[in-house]
Amino acid sequence: MNKIYDTAHLSANLKKLIELKSNKDNKKFTASQLAAILNVQRSQIARLTTQNEDIKVENPKLSTLFDIVTFFCNEGINLSLDDLFIKNPNFSKT
Repeated sequence: MNKIYDTAHLSANLKKLIELKSNKDNKKFTASQLAAILNVQRSQIARLTTQNEDIKVENPKLSTLFDIVTFFCNEGINLSLDDLFIKNPNFSKT
């Protein structure tokens, strides 16, 4: 069975990760900060976190997604690439 990634949950999950980082550090962490850390345009992260179907990224770069997962894993949040695409993932802190 081929796995097909549906981006329907990507924006909510990415927002949740940003919020988890803020809570973990007791300091506001933003999508703009994430973009700077990943060395990508702010608009790229904005398009990943939006619910607006007109500008939402439907086919995100795999390299960007891997960088996002790696960053949050390095911040002590356990997740996999699959977790970005499922409804209500259980992101756990290490």
